[in-house]
Amino acid sequence: FSKSYFTYFCTSFFRQMHPEEFIQLQQSDSNLLFIDIREQYEYDFENLGAKHIPLGEILNRLNEIPKNKPVVFHCQSGSRAEKMVAVLRSMGYEHVFNLIGGLEGFNSFRSTQTA
Repeated sequence: FSKSYFTYFCTSFFRQMHPEEFIQLQQSDSNLLFIDIREQYEYDFENLGAKHIPLGEILNRLNEIPKNKPVVFHCQSGSRAEKMVAVLRSMGYEHVFNLIGGLEGFNSFRSTQTA
């Protein structure tokens, strides 16, 4: 594949958001929806206060995911959410993002800010 195709593909389907960008957006945009797609036991152990829709339920709960406002998904490390964002993008969702690094990345970033 050409570099331009790869760049287009990555930016078109794998929309990423750094934890710092997420925090800024969360503070400035009240329309932001934050969704945790981890399993119930993961969510129960630790969560960031996001709406919980386990990955296996997403396609049955699309009515809860708006197409007209920003939605940030996260999982434990970012890989499940990245794939989910790609699926939703292919279904016409334009404002969906993966939180880079998931919960682990967010906690790591937050720990550098308080140190």
